Amino acid sequence: MRYITDVEIRSDRMYRFALAPAALWRQLLRVEDYPSWWPWVRRFDANALASGDVWRCTIQPPLPYALRCSLQLGAVIAPKLIEADVSGDLSGWARLEFREVAEPDQPAATDVRLVAVLAAASAPVRIASRLFPRLAHWGHDWVLDTAARQFATAVALDPL
Repeated sequence: MRYITDVEIRSDRMYRFALAPAALWRQLLRVEDYPSWWPWVRRFDANALASGDVWRCTIQPPLPYALRCSLQLGAVIAPKLIEADVSGDLSGWARLEFREVAEPDQPAATDVRLVAVLAAASAPVRIASRLFPRLAHWGHDWVLDTAARQFATAVALDPL
């Protein structure tokens, strides 16, 4: 008999934003604005982008379930790095690395590399990801790509 194991989703993605790292970081410090940037985040409780802070959120991807998660911020080094441990319906970790892009005759930009390993932790999400692993991966990719696109749009409209 073959047993279905937990679905682990590994991410290694790069996003480019049309702001220098310090300007991008100033935007990220505006945690109170996150819900307006990402309307699919149904609940978001955070004090600051600071080491030791715990963020609690409910994410509603275009799937028939919502995900409730906590992010325990570890290293937060402006404007270079954010690390977090994830718990709740998902468990794992995520890391954002920021690198300035310096190209001749081009405006300042920042490459943000997101590396993460996540797995379903709660029973309902674990069952859904086992039964529909491609859908779980699609939902994960949708959240990442949509978040990056909506963030880029928000900071372009209000670059500080």
